[in-house]
Amino acid sequence: MGAKMLKKARKIGFKLSGEKGMSLIEVIIIIVILGIALLPLSHLSIGNLNSASIYLTATKATCYAEEIMENIIADYKSNDPYIGGYSNVIKNWGGVVTNPAPPAGMSGRVSISPETIFNGVRYSVVTVTVTANGIQDVNLTTWLVR
Repeated sequence: MGAKMLKKARKIGFKLSGEKGMSLIEVIIIIVILGIALLPLSHLSIGNLNSASIYLTATKATCYAEEIMENIIADYKSNDPYIGGYSNVIKNWGGVVTNPAPPAGMSGRVSISPETIFNGVRYSVVTVTVTANGIQDVNLTTWLVR
């Protein structure tokens, strides 16, 4: 009769004195506790992935805005009579940018203020704006002096 009770006790998961190891119930309880503890950590990981995606988009938008601005400044400094110089930049660069082509999901726009005179210096303010889904617009501004 003692052997039958010992078998039943082992099936249920009880340990008898002197036995080593973990019972099935103890293992299940540990797994449940770990599952409950790890669930919030998985939500943190998903949040980090979403943040990384937003930062990647913002970085791409900033790089695109810088590329546009660098092209404008290169044209401004160029000696080419068709694209170079202050007047050609003012005439050719306003509006939606198609060259360089924008990354997927983004658009670029250049706005040029009317010429202003300050202390005898003529200049225009050039602003490059890049719009992308999920982030604030990226704006870069420079002054071009005549």
